[in-house]
Amino acid sequence: MQRSSRVLKTNIGELLRQEANQILKELNPVKLNYKKERVNNLHIGFIAEDVPDLVASSDKKAICPVDIVAVLTKTVQDHQQTIAQLTNLVDGQKQEIAILQENFTRLSELLQKKDSAKKRRRLRIQAWLKRRLVIRSYLRQLKAYWVKFRK
Repeated sequence: MQRSSRVLKTNIGELLRQEANQILKELNPVKLNYKKERVNNLHIGFIAEDVPDLVASSDKKAICPVDIVAVLTKTVQDHQQTIAQLTNLVDGQKQEIAILQENFTRLSELLQKKDSAKKRRRLRIQAWLKRRLVIRSYLRQLKAYWVKFRK
């Protein structure tokens, strides 16, 4: 256990998001075997000489796991905040999409009504033109009979 009481510490300040992200980027987890182990058990961890100074001992022979946990905690908190913001954004976009789909449906219905009204009008005009042609033809025939009858 590491002592962590506030009374034991000075210069307490927030670990900034950028600092935590930079440290995390510089951490390089590796697979390794310890030289002094008789059995070659595979381990995972970090090389103390390769980690950022904030998580390494002053002689660069060891790392402080609690410091790495602090970096990970800050990074996860940042990610949680980002997830919450993106979730809100997606929820807003879902609502906008629903409204747009509703508007599209209404517009499609209006266009169909307008198209059917145009079609009815076109059919009425065609019927009127046919009647007119029939009447003209009938009038020509009457005129021809009248001319023939008058002779």
